[in-house]
Amino acid sequence: VSTSGTATDGEVVRLQLLLQSRDKHLDELSSRGHHGSQNELAEAKYEADVLRHQVRVLKEEVNERTEEIDRNLNCERNLRAEGFTLKGQIEKLEAQSQDDAQLSARFAETAVLWEDGKQQMAHLEQQLAEERGISRREFTDLSTESQRTVAAKEQVIRHQTTTIESLTVELKEKQAEIDKLVRLLGSDPSFAESRDKESLHKQLKAKESKIAKQSERLQAQGIDGNVGAEGQAEELSTARRDREQMRQRLADLEDATKSQPKVASHADAERRLIAQETKMREVDRQAHELKTQAESERQEKDNLIRELSALRGRMAQGASSSGNLETENDRLSKELEEKCGHLEAYAQEVKRLREEKAKEVVAAEWAPAPEAVEKQPGSDFSMVTSLPGLQRKLQRLEETDRNLGREVLYHLQEREAKIESLNSTIALLRATVDDLRERPAQQLAVFPGVDVGVRTDAPTPVGVGIGTEATSTMGVAVGTDGWPVGVGRGVPVGTDAALAGMARAAGPDQPYPAGVDMAINTSVPQSPADMSSMGQYPAGPSQIPPPSPRGQLPPIRRPPSREGSDPAVLAHELQELRRQHAEQRAELESLRAQQQQQEQQKQQQQQQQQRSEPPARSTPALASSAQDPAMLRELQEL
Repeated sequence: VSTSGTATDGEVVRLQLLLQSRDKHLDELSSRGHHGSQNELAEAKYEADVLRHQVRVLKEEVNERTEEIDRNLNCERNLRAEGFTLKGQIEKLEAQSQDDAQLSARFAETAVLWEDGKQQMAHLEQQLAEERGISRREFTDLSTESQRTVAAKEQVIRHQTTTIESLTVELKEKQAEIDKLVRLLGSDPSFAESRDKESLHKQLKAKESKIAKQSERLQAQGIDGNVGAEGQAEELSTARRDREQMRQRLADLEDATKSQPKVASHADAERRLIAQETKMREVDRQAHELKTQAESERQEKDNLIRELSALRGRMAQGASSSGNLETENDRLSKELEEKCGHLEAYAQEVKRLREEKAKEVVAAEWAPAPEAVEKQPGSDFSMVTSLPGLQRKLQRLEETDRNLGREVLYHLQEREAKIESLNSTIALLRATVDDLRERPAQQLAVFPGVDVGVRTDAPTPVGVGIGTEATSTMGVAVGTDGWPVGVGRGVPVGTDAALAGMARAAGPDQPYPAGVDMAINTSVPQSPADMSSMGQYPAGPSQIPPPSPRGQLPPIRRPPSREGSDPAVLAHELQELRRQHAEQRAELESLRAQQQQQEQQKQQQQQQQQRSEPPARSTPALASSAQDPAMLRELQEL
């Protein structure tokens, strides 16, 4: 029993130990399971947090991609609207280019008309030179005739001076004889008085006869020498008045002698001699005045000759500079017709003057003899001679020549002003046409990356492309090299050629208006790679495009922003394009308004010039010398 009891205790201990070990093992297992479950729970929570974070990130990416797709759709709609606007602007520019072509054709026609007008002007200048030569010859003839007349007048004055001197000598001799007789007969008063009276009576009669002969001689010399100066007529009338005064004085002396027979005859003789000396001094003074008058007339004639030579010099200068002038094209024919009418009127006037000259020469040849003219005190002999008529004709010819030179100068100045204004207008129009041809290429580039060309490797022709390669993320097709290409690959073309290619390439199957193709890929990417590819750009520094030649657009480059082209930038550039177009149109309108205003001013000045000039010789109105340069400067500044 003890043995069994001992064995039983040992078994119990062993079982207790086994239970303890098992409990310890269970405790270890429970603690391990608890720690493992805690670790797994923590890991599960961490994984759940990570998944939540990934879900949030994916939602944010989905929202961003949705917003980006919406923005791309809005950009597509805006680009389509801008495409239609650009197409309208291109059509307007094409219409303007057609107008410019018509204007160029009109300018070519104007150039042809100008050449014809230039030939006609050369012919008219030749006729004017012939008429000027005829006028010079006639003026030379009249000048020689006037010189001969002046020489004859000087000869008459010299002869008159010598005659007066001889009369003075005779008067002094008579005075000496009278003094001698008075001294001899001074003792006999009655005899001396009667003798003195008779001698004075005879001397006065001799003096009257000499004065009459001198007046007749002067009249004959004036008629024979074709002299008709008014000074000679006044001198003759003065001589007659002196003769009448001498008669009156003789009658007074006889009356005084009869009433006072005791008056000494010597004093009377002295008084008469003093009167005669006074009269001779008056005659000397008149001769001196005639001489000074002849000198003044000669000086006036020299001044007129110098003025005519200066006028000829100015006319020659204007004729030499007329070769560099051009005329206005629209009114050239009318001006030439007016100038022909003026020349015909001038020819008729010259012909009329020639006929009048011939009539006056015939009338001078058949003039009556000097004896047929009634000799009365105060009579006028100016109608007998022809010198005043010749002087009037000379003045008329000089005035005609002066008016003709003034008309030629005015006409040349007007042509020069019109030619300069036309040249400036043509230069401005050409510059405007060049700007209009260059600006469409710049205006089509709404943002950096717009190109006009034709894709040769695409089935559908493309007019506007955005991107850097043949196929970009936006789905816009351009040339493979990034530069605008024409019909052949890689051949740069200008704006006109690109527009022509767009017009030829567009067909009835195009979804948009002809000439513009906005091939934009609006498909939504389905994979994360596609979604990420929409916002990725090639790494490396951005390359600056080289400057494009004239008439070509810059190469296509990818926009710098992740979202693509900014609509605000596009709207701003569109507004800038519209503003430039409005400025262009305003400039053209201002040029047209200035041209119309200039034409109106010229017409008003022509009307004022026609109203201010005499009706017998109407000349075309001329532009003001102060306004034309100002208008030219304004046009050059514009």
